Amino acid sequence: MPFFQYKARGVDGKILTGLVDAPSQEAAIRLLHEKQLFVVGIQVSKEGVSLAKIQQYFKRVTFNDIVNFTRQLATMIVAGLSLPDALTILRTQTTNQVFSDVLVDIEHQIVSGGNLGDALAKYPRYFSTTYVALVRAGEASGTLDQILTRLSDTLEAQRDFRGKVSGAMIYPVIILIGMVGVIFVMMTVVMPKLTGLYPFGELVVDRLIFKIPLFGELQKKIILVDFTRTLGMLVSSGIHILEGLQILKSSLGNVMFRNAISEISKKVEKGYPLGDSFAQYAVFPPIVSQMMKVGEETGKLDETLTKLSKYFQSETETLVKGLTAAIEPIIMVIMGVGVGFIVISVITPIYNLTSSF
Repeated sequence: MPFFQYKARGVDGKILTGLVDAPSQEAAIRLLHEKQLFVVGIQVSKEGVSLAKIQQYFKRVTFNDIVNFTRQLATMIVAGLSLPDALTILRTQTTNQVFSDVLVDIEHQIVSGGNLGDALAKYPRYFSTTYVALVRAGEASGTLDQILTRLSDTLEAQRDFRGKVSGAMIYPVIILIGMVGVIFVMMTVVMPKLTGLYPFGELVVDRLIFKIPLFGELQKKIILVDFTRTLGMLVSSGIHILEGLQILKSSLGNVMFRNAISEISKKVEKGYPLGDSFAQYAVFPPIVSQMMKVGEETGKLDETLTKLSKYFQSETETLVKGLTAAIEPIIMVIMGVGVGFIVISVITPIYNLTSSF
């Protein structure tokens, strides 16, 4: 986003100069007017170009920012506010300057006649393809308020789930970080180079991750939670199952799941039943294909997927608790060995010294 150098007169008549960042000169003037400044002169700042690059490098909009934005926007739209007015309020309320700039640009596109889906699509770093697809579906069907409410519910559930997993894993991770140092180096330095040399390198790495005791199963369960929950929401929003699978495929962080979804999409497109297609890939537990069949037969695939996500979430939380309980005795043994080593290191020299007298 460019920076503009301005010269303006304040309400007290004093001349002020400074920089303002905005998507266009018109937007910059509008921002200055909102601050009760009368613009005397304005032009693109060369100094601001380098400043913009620095800001672009360090800019950060968190998942929490997106969750809060979605909930607040949904509440305002349901209450009857127009989209531009809601965006204006949210822009003025946010304390994140980077996100405020994004909202300024989105608001400008809406006022200029654009739609929300296309405006959000300009920021794939913050708004996923799934998020944009749902918003577009809501705009096309005239149910944007319902879609945003459902989307905010889902995002808040994801945030809570991530918080539970992260909170439960903090203690073991801190203790074990030293023990996995070598593995970390292998995964971040050696394996990426091998991945670059061999096209199947990513597949090898993802398979190895799934074979790690306990942690591999936990990673698989987390992917299944997000996959079933999001696919259920897409289907309930009126998005065709094939389109939903394609949207989700790009967001899955494991190549084994991506490959499976790609093949399943081809089979479903040819007319094969969804449940039978999922049953052919071991990366999905048998309960997935069984529940898919139930959903197809009853015509309630979205509800079935939602129940599946809750089932996998429950299993994940149980696995996390079991993992934490299993690690604690190991940590105690390691700490005991460490303390014993320190004690022996201190006592042995003292013993040798007293024996010499």
